[in-house]
Amino acid sequence: MDKRSLAEILLDLNLITSKELLEIESQKKNNPGKSLEVLLLELKILTELELVKAKAILHQIPWVDLQEVKINPQVISLIPEKIACRHICLPLEVQEGELYIAIANPYNIFAFDEVQMLTGKMVIPRLAMPSQILEFIEHYYHMDHHVTHQVIQQLEEEVKQSVEEEESELMQIDQAPIIRLANHIIHQGIQNRASDIHIEPSREETQVRYRIDGVLSVFQKLSRKLHPPLLSRFKIMANLDISQRFLPQDGSISYMFGQTLIDLRISIIQTIYGEKIVLRILNQNTQIISLEELGFWGDDLEIYKNLLNHNHGIILITGPTGSGKSTTLSSSIKTIISHGINISTVEDPVEYRINQVNQIQVNEKTGLTFSKALRSLLRQDPDVLMIGEIRDEETANIAIRAALTGHLVLSSLHTNDAISTITRLSNMNIPEYLISSSLIGVVAQRLVRRICPECIEETSITKNERIFLQFKKIKEPEKLFIGKGCSKCNQSGYYGRIGIFEILRIDDDLRTKIAKNPYIDILYQHQYLKSKTLIDDAMHKVKQGLITMNEIIRVIA
Repeated sequence: MDKRSLAEILLDLNLITSKELLEIESQKKNNPGKSLEVLLLELKILTELELVKAKAILHQIPWVDLQEVKINPQVISLIPEKIACRHICLPLEVQEGELYIAIANPYNIFAFDEVQMLTGKMVIPRLAMPSQILEFIEHYYHMDHHVTHQVIQQLEEEVKQSVEEEESELMQIDQAPIIRLANHIIHQGIQNRASDIHIEPSREETQVRYRIDGVLSVFQKLSRKLHPPLLSRFKIMANLDISQRFLPQDGSISYMFGQTLIDLRISIIQTIYGEKIVLRILNQNTQIISLEELGFWGDDLEIYKNLLNHNHGIILITGPTGSGKSTTLSSSIKTIISHGINISTVEDPVEYRINQVNQIQVNEKTGLTFSKALRSLLRQDPDVLMIGEIRDEETANIAIRAALTGHLVLSSLHTNDAISTITRLSNMNIPEYLISSSLIGVVAQRLVRRICPECIEETSITKNERIFLQFKKIKEPEKLFIGKGCSKCNQSGYYGRIGIFEILRIDDDLRTKIAKNPYIDILYQHQYLKSKTLIDDAMHKVKQGLITMNEIIRVIA
């Protein structure tokens, strides 16, 4: 145990000031029953996390963030819920006969004695936030979020009792087991950081897949007989027509994940084996990350920020579906927010809610299209317009003309690289002279999976990677890294994603080329002489030990 007191540690860490400490001492005289820790939190001098970190130093016990830990349900069963709640503790893992637990109070010897007597294992404590422990007790012990194989078998037996599938469907959708199964699929998707959940029927089974860090992986396989009641449950949650089986349906679901309200967009379409369900997870509380965190570094960051400082013109973010264009647009808007400018957006859907920004969500059913919303916004005295996506010639024309009349316009477009954006706009019947006079910059991007920092290790180059580098005429890096797989990354070797970018500035030379001769080969010559490419940026991040060569080949090549 550290010889310093908690107050001394907090002062040394600059988490509190001497003045604040004196104020707390004064408060303690009026509230003798309240401890220093309680008063620190009540007066909002410290966050719960800061307090836990300081206590970890005091007690010389490591602290743990439960959001970063994946706990085996079999380990959870070692401690009954009643005891976990009584002592505010949670089992984490078993290693060589030792049981590691997260606990709020390291002085709680009764907790250690009771757990040790119950499990027969030596108890090793890890400090954690009390509120987080209670939240995870609710998650792991509450059956609404924990579906066992026995529950799934029970569902299958109940479905078998019905002779006709239609009758089975009506019987099951209001029963607790199918509700628990639907909730479990959503809950696990959110917990595993999935962006999309795919529920796909086939001849023999229904497969549940999660898209995590841009890649789909199988989470669970269910009996084919469970598909109709599960489908109906999701339709009810989204207020869709339960009797409609042949036409596509779209809707939304609101789901409580702990204390957070999560929006899910649901899309249902008929396949040869039944209706497939896809759920897009939209967490409205997700923090908008900075351009640096996205992967804009060094010269690229300076160039892009200079583009954002223009007071008129159009900047386009390009790439295929799922390449992070919406995230980059939101981060760009956050970068230029100011009380002195009016920023408005038109999006479908609104993925990030941004303070001080007027956000409009497209609604095709009511006739509110991108083009209609844009026309109205131009009468709202905007300085900056962000258009989620340019989908058609009409929207492109309005965006271009807005850029020419003194507005800064940010939008996205589906092209494979930066220079192709020019020919794409030309193919949308935008005259070359309008493109050259309004376009100020294009950013092409991809998202690649980051190497898991917990299991990163050096590796040697493979034959395919060497062939790829030779084909691209790129020098082989001195060191390459991979993730070997661990519990944090679910043995995948990857955790999170980072962007790779190529930025095309429209200078006077390129404007002349666009206006006179917008042929793709001439434009490419300009780009490769004056700009870094996606491959250049990707290789820089390989050398930094952030991404693997295999990811570059998967995403770019």
